Amino acid sequence: MTWVRLARTVALAVIIGIGIFNLLQAATHWTLSDAAAYWNAALRLREGAPLYPVVANVDASEVYRYAPWFAWLAVPFTWLPLQVAGALWSALLLAGSGLALVPLARARAWVAVAFFAPILVGISAVGNVHPLLIASLVWTVERRSGPFWIGRITVSSSSTPPPNDSAIVTANAGQNAQPWSISVQQMNADSVASSPCAKLRTPVAR
Repeated sequence: MTWVRLARTVALAVIIGIGIFNLLQAATHWTLSDAAAYWNAALRLREGAPLYPVVANVDASEVYRYAPWFAWLAVPFTWLPLQVAGALWSALLLAGSGLALVPLARARAWVAVAFFAPILVGISAVGNVHPLLIASLVWTVERRSGPFWIGRITVSSSSTPPPNDSAIVTANAGQNAQPWSISVQQMNADSVASSPCAKLRTPVAR
């Protein structure tokens, strides 16, 4: 029994230590660096450029890997001053992080809350959309329409989502979402065809 308590104490100390480190990192490095991918994608839509251009490094954080509709949702942010847009986006990500943890808090799973909360805050600090996607999965996965929403949400996320997503959803609902794959060429065609200015564009000589 003593060894079990010791193991639990050590595990809790490690979780608290990692959490404090993540929170300090977020507080001192709130860069929203990943949000540049959404911002630039929205700007490309506004300008009539391809949503998925050829890039030199597909692993770069500024590469847009999401569905066209998400880029269209980001377009209104581009009409705001950059700092205002960043503040609003940060608030949305923190709100999503809180919503994702509500079921764990209701279940009084405080250790899980202590583990996942700093991770979500850290993800929010770089401006990544995953806290909102995780919150959406957490609140829809156990409903009858769960498979439908899982499909819609995962098809809109990156082709290689970080492991934290499935871990938090598993902790809340005991299920994992399987990523879907989409043709980039088809998404480019869809994003261009759905543009209100599609018929007004003229080819630009290069």
